[in-house]
Amino acid sequence: MIRVPGRPVSLTRRTIPIGVVSALLAVAMLAFLVPSAAAAPVAPHFGPNVQIDVPPVYRASFFGPSPSIAAGTNGVVYLAFAGWSGATTGDDIDFTMSSDGGRSWSTPIRVNDDAGAAAQAEPSLALDPSNNIYIVWTDMRSGNNDVYFAKSVNGGLTFGANLRVNDITTNSQSEPDLAVDPVNPHLVHVVWTDTRSPILGPDIFYANSTNGGLSFNPSVRVNDDVTSTEQGQPAIAVAPNRDVDVVWRDPRSAAKGPDIYFSKSSDLGATWSPNIYVNSDVGSAAQQDPTIAVDLAGTIYVAWTDGRNANTAPDIYEAWSANAGASFGANVQVNDDRGLAPQLSPSLVANAGKIQIAWADYRTGGSTNYDIYTASSEDGISWSPNMKVNDDTLPNNSSSPHSSIVGRSAGTCTRPPSTSWRRPRTPARP
Repeated sequence: MIRVPGRPVSLTRRTIPIGVVSALLAVAMLAFLVPSAAAAPVAPHFGPNVQIDVPPVYRASFFGPSPSIAAGTNGVVYLAFAGWSGATTGDDIDFTMSSDGGRSWSTPIRVNDDAGAAAQAEPSLALDPSNNIYIVWTDMRSGNNDVYFAKSVNGGLTFGANLRVNDITTNSQSEPDLAVDPVNPHLVHVVWTDTRSPILGPDIFYANSTNGGLSFNPSVRVNDDVTSTEQGQPAIAVAPNRDVDVVWRDPRSAAKGPDIYFSKSSDLGATWSPNIYVNSDVGSAAQQDPTIAVDLAGTIYVAWTDGRNANTAPDIYEAWSANAGASFGANVQVNDDRGLAPQLSPSLVANAGKIQIAWADYRTGGSTNYDIYTASSEDGISWSPNMKVNDDTLPNNSSSPHSSIVGRSAGTCTRPPSTSWRRPRTPARP
């Protein structure tokens, strides 16, 4: 079983309690085409939901957080998820791709190369400018949680030998995320939660590879507090100027409760800036589940789950920085319902002047339980009406979304947004 540090809040991000789970994907057929004067406006919509975990994968992993998805410049959508293929190999990291906008998907292939049934979970996938595929995940093959890496240079047909990222193997390393430098694809950045220090507790650690993932340099601590508070849930993005930006959940201030903290490296990961918090509330409400993206203009967007509103919390909030992370602007609520239903686990993507957020949402309550909702913005200030993504009407939980989008020009979306998530499925396969 995957063992993670004792951080109950972290599990809120990673799982909503559900039974048998499957990975699905909805292809967003959002129409940004400029209609003719005589034509009625085309309402945005999402296409039929497509199940991803098919044989040889029998179901998505019980350990698994969100699938990880990225859209390539070649029009192909790539996806990694934790799946169970039977007792021989147990829970693995599986990969699939779609060349037709998500309508159909390739047969899943196994990424991890261990021979036993050790559990693998928590995949994160990224692409370089040539659409080479990079995946990191949490791996139990050594008996402890480690962060492992694999790469495909042939479009996902095969993956190379797995490589351990963290340089210390004691205790637990988990919750990895990765990004690739936009200029030098041999520079791979990885961040994760690390419990190596018995004094400082779970911390945020970082390592990079300067040779395309053949080896990784020594791990570096990102959070700068000297307390034993439990940092976790890191997310990473690389700016066009090659700054490496990281956010995470951090409860170092007892008076403020868990906050979303930010740090950046302007020297390709060698050193890290003083940590600052992103959320602007002054109370002790919990903020968690951070997600980060940087657009081509260098604007940094961060979204998270926020408990500041006593009558509606938790909600989805967002903030942005136009000064390379020196400060963040006003926090904006993204979900447009004002009821008691919780919203959780946002996923954020930004590209070519468009920001898209997807999250798990309980606003329909007993009819469908948790659904996947999304909203978009052109400026990070005003958000579109929220839209349901999943098309089922049964009382199942859909959770842990992950989104991707590529750019648009001349008013036309060159590749629609895509969202993947988990949901229960019946009957279960053996």
